[in-house]
Amino acid sequence: MPHLLEYYETRGFDKFKNVNKKINTNEKLHKILDIIKNSIKKNMNVNKEIWTIYELMAYKSYLDLKKYYDKKLYVPTLFFRAYSSNPTKKHYKLTNKFALLEKIDLEKNNGANMFKYDVILDANHYMWINQYDSDMIINEINHMLSDLGIN
Repeated sequence: MPHLLEYYETRGFDKFKNVNKKINTNEKLHKILDIIKNSIKKNMNVNKEIWTIYELMAYKSYLDLKKYYDKKLYVPTLFFRAYSSNPTKKHYKLTNKFALLEKIDLEKNNGANMFKYDVILDANHYMWINQYDSDMIINEINHMLSDLGIN
């Protein structure tokens, strides 16, 4: 996923540093979460607070990706990616591009027995919602476990 890190860095993903400065203690985080939780009773608009939490999660995920990313797989791994056959939105085009780059990166840095990369055409981002896709994923997991002698 070096391409994803590069994407974040070129898009100024470090801008989320500011939210990390705003919410630098658990007390501040709990205060925002309490506002969101209590908003139902008070019928408040908490979009700003929700966005703040999203920015914090995105920034922390970005930092983890930078810190722990390793191209080499150490255990056999299954990858399932949704791929849009007719991407009309920029997000879908980027997702397709990153999926392809990820597969190329895996092939370059790992043996073929260390991963299986399944592309599910036109699947929802949350693939397990669709029963057919979910069953296919479960079958692939069981098949891999069986091949490893775990099942």
